[in-house]
Amino acid sequence: ARLLAAPRFPPVLWAAAIFDGLVIPTFWITYHSVFTAAGKDGNYGSKIARMGVFVAVVSALAPFFGGLVVSTFGFPVLYGLGMVLILLSSIPVLWVGDHLGFRYVSGREILRETFSTKWRPMLTGFFGNRLELIFASIIWPLFVFGALKSFTGLGAITSVFTVVAVLFMVAAGRMV
Repeated sequence: ARLLAAPRFPPVLWAAAIFDGLVIPTFWITYHSVFTAAGKDGNYGSKIARMGVFVAVVSALAPFFGGLVVSTFGFPVLYGLGMVLILLSSIPVLWVGDHLGFRYVSGREILRETFSTKWRPMLTGFFGNRLELIFASIIWPLFVFGALKSFTGLGAITSVFTVVAVLFMVAAGRMV
């Protein structure tokens, strides 16, 4: 909703960027700690690689199909389809138990630790990383769309670059 209101009220775009930036320290670090704990059997690298390839393949297909949906049905259908996919993707969480026995960490504790002095250098790095991702997901597609004038072409180019990145990731993983 914030992004839809952004053209009429630009400060909501800043709010979206700030909340998006908080996703890394408050979600992704704890998410990856689960894989670290689950990988004690020596297959940590393999598990992460499989997850990375799966995510990259889905990421390669998404822009292409998104471009087709926008070209055929328009943005409202794409937004609706995206919301349905997000809701459907959360259903498996209902069946996943806490098999690692982690303790409950409150939101207040996460925020206190996130903004503590020892984490400030990490927050700067996370901010830079997120800024790069936002540039790559907003500025670069606008530039490519301006050159191609086609959502399908934009989706196809994004898919090709993602597939190439997956191939490089697989090759680098085998070399390591």
